[in-house]
Amino acid sequence: MSLGQRISQTLRNAFIRALHQESAADFDRKAGVAQTIIAQSADILPSDEKALRETLMQTRTAYLDVLAEKKVAVGFDARLSAQKLNDNDNQIDGVFYPAKEATPAIVTLTRQGGDAARFNSNLLEKLATALPVVPIDVNLYAYSTVSVTMTPEMGVAVEISNWTTNDIGRTVRLDKNPELKQPPVKAPDAPKPN
Repeated sequence: MSLGQRISQTLRNAFIRALHQESAADFDRKAGVAQTIIAQSADILPSDEKALRETLMQTRTAYLDVLAEKKVAVGFDARLSAQKLNDNDNQIDGVFYPAKEATPAIVTLTRQGGDAARFNSNLLEKLATALPVVPIDVNLYAYSTVSVTMTPEMGVAVEISNWTTNDIGRTVRLDKNPELKQPPVKAPDAPKPN
């Protein structure tokens, strides 16, 4: 390998570590892990493959590894965008449905396209952190809250997202949107006539 190629590779690896916060080797295998998740999700959830790939490619590979290993299906749920909310309710941004009987664990997200990919990847990374540590056998719901920090010169809005069970403050939202308690799995294919 020439000196120019070694310098180029060193700069590329440093750029990947700085931008994506992961090693060049992890970054290089990310597309394959993302494709595994897309494939394991395709038969279960109706989703926009392009938007899903965009989200997964924003997610660090170590977290994708957890989702692939646990065989978690990931997709989007239009019902999340159509929630009935009061003015002071926070929208449910995602739902984790644990594995049950023949259905694998499922994560559904609400935001698609554009800047939503980074937001969704943040939710997936937070969930993937918990999956290997605690056996989760109840639905989890992702909520975001915005807080404003004031300085003498300006205010800065910070959006914080977390996964939680259906606690007291959120029960009312789920009571208004009971369909979100069940995953939006695809209907099974009808048997073909002989």
